[in-house]
Amino acid sequence: MRITDDTKQIYGRNQDFHFYASNAMEWMTGDDLESIVKKIRKSSKTGRYGELHFWVFYVPLNIKEAEYQINNYVPQVDGIIFLGEYK
Repeated sequence: MRITDDTKQIYGRNQDFHFYASNAMEWMTGDDLESIVKKIRKSSKTGRYGELHFWVFYVPLNIKEAEYQINNYVPQVDGIIFLGEYK
């Protein structure tokens, strides 16, 4: 995933949303898309199962107040946006 200036303007910090990334072994959240992608990409390449694909989602909830269920690696939230699957 390439983060552009347009993406940073759309997905700025301190908003009422966050990002959720997951692979088959773990998940992580954060309000900085570039940081989340970098972290999950690194962990997806260092696993003992080889390089894993990972998913990234936009979650329309403030990260500090968010509470939701995860089902099959996907947050169960109204308004969630799937940003893509990456390797």
